[in-house]
Amino acid sequence: MKINSISIANYRSITTVKELPLSDYSVILGKNNEGKTNILSAIRLAIVSLKIKAAMLDDTMLRKAAFFSEWRREKDNLYQYERDYPMSLQAQEKNNPTVLVLDIMLNEKERRDFIQRVGIENNGRISVKITYKNGSGYDNFTIAILKKRGKGATSYKNKIDQVITFIAQNINFQYIPAVRTENRSLSLLRDLVSDELAHINDNEYNDALKVVQNKQKELMSKLSEQISEKIKVFLPTVKRADIILNDDIKRSLIRSDIEFVVDDGTKTNLSYKGEGIKSLITLALLNSTSNSDTSRIVAIEEPESHLHPGAIHQIHSVIQSISETNQVIITTHNGVFVNRLDLSSNIIIDNGVGNLASSIDDVRTLLGIQLADNLICTDTVIIVEGSDDVTSLKSVLSQISDKIRDAIKNKKLSFVDLGGASNLKYKCSLYASLMCKYYVIVDGDKCGIEAKTTAILNGLLSDKDVFVLYAYGDNKESEFEDFLSKELYKEMILSDYGVDVNAASFKGCKKKWSDRLKDTFLKQGKEFNDKTEEEIKRKISKLVERSRLSEIFPKYYLENMQCIAAQIERLL
Repeated sequence: MKINSISIANYRSITTVKELPLSDYSVILGKNNEGKTNILSAIRLAIVSLKIKAAMLDDTMLRKAAFFSEWRREKDNLYQYERDYPMSLQAQEKNNPTVLVLDIMLNEKERRDFIQRVGIENNGRISVKITYKNGSGYDNFTIAILKKRGKGATSYKNKIDQVITFIAQNINFQYIPAVRTENRSLSLLRDLVSDELAHINDNEYNDALKVVQNKQKELMSKLSEQISEKIKVFLPTVKRADIILNDDIKRSLIRSDIEFVVDDGTKTNLSYKGEGIKSLITLALLNSTSNSDTSRIVAIEEPESHLHPGAIHQIHSVIQSISETNQVIITTHNGVFVNRLDLSSNIIIDNGVGNLASSIDDVRTLLGIQLADNLICTDTVIIVEGSDDVTSLKSVLSQISDKIRDAIKNKKLSFVDLGGASNLKYKCSLYASLMCKYYVIVDGDKCGIEAKTTAILNGLLSDKDVFVLYAYGDNKESEFEDFLSKELYKEMILSDYGVDVNAASFKGCKKKWSDRLKDTFLKQGKEFNDKTEEEIKRKISKLVERSRLSEIFPKYYLENMQCIAAQIERLL
């Protein structure tokens, strides 16, 4: 199940939010005290209310340990008028009530299950309205089903209890607050443990408790290994994390008897670790739970809390991965988490009213992000290794694509150089924080490949966002000039430097272009140093600027450039 939209009236600081669409990855933005967190809290309250109502209708739910575990976590989050109704309105004699409306989307399997279990035709949507009374308590609300008119409307009204129960049993919601304590980590851990222990057959358990205990130990050891690997991604100093269960505990009660011991050089209980460690472990565990077969709705309040900049980018990468199979809704102050590829997935909360972002500039203004003059309108940045690459690729890609040429002209697309491949990590981090989409083009040499790998490992780059200039043949290393036709520059090098690149020393492809050029210069008695290389590359970039595509590249390398252009077009 996913939430297609939410409507909120008179809840905490939010006065009106009407049918706010929620995507697979929604980002809620706003200044402090504007109501970002209250959007998540409203979703949480609505789902808790549905589950409470279902438990009141079906007492079998009351006997399930999973329900009581959830109840313990959520009992303090029930509606309380004094806390949850807007304080500015409480003094009025007549008030409109707090109303939450969830428009819920079913996948095809859920839709078929709904028809079979409830006995009503369904198009994959259910809209639920929850109205809260002027008071407090676990039953202080009413639930109605909306948006069902015509044929089948009466059936929904008559079977509302079954509909509520179906939603409550199938909706899977996880909430990660900004303050991530060991309790929240343990809550996620209990979910993982429960999933593993569910594989133990009941008859086997009842017949041989000792066998089950051994199975528990085996499963917990395996799960500890899996979790340890997840945690090491964010905390390389962690040697191992162990889940410890009491041997004499029964399966139905283990949720209150889990201990989580983390060895990061000092082997101690998670409760004794710092806030940053707790935060990272909580999110790492969330990543572990996301691998289950059941999709879920994951709400995360300020995922950047307590984390250093490097970890923030890693967490962003993890959250994006989770959103591929689950619905993710986050609040944030950090531009790294803004959904730049789908602007309408970013929600701006201002003066208690929620609206979709209309432009990236709106988001930048809200977050107080200041751009340099050369990036003032930029939405997308192409990152290349050197200034000569900027000149050449800017010209080449403009010839290939009208869309790219227009984006450059309108300052929506910028080309920037790294000043060396080693700066790639920093540049990616910078442009991510400025909420620019970026695409990276690096040489296929040792420095370029190492820089790309480091950026990917730090969550700053994915393979789809980078093009490595690998030349054809048996080159161990290559660079942009390896792609160029020799006819483009041979006369210039001969006239300006007295070096003939038709020589045997320049032929072949076992070395990258600059190394072959150096060998050729030295064998013809000419000095060759870094200054010479920079000068020649600059001259070649000017030749590229003045030349047609057919003069710049052999046909097979022109196809590489066309591939780069197509990938950049998808970002625009």
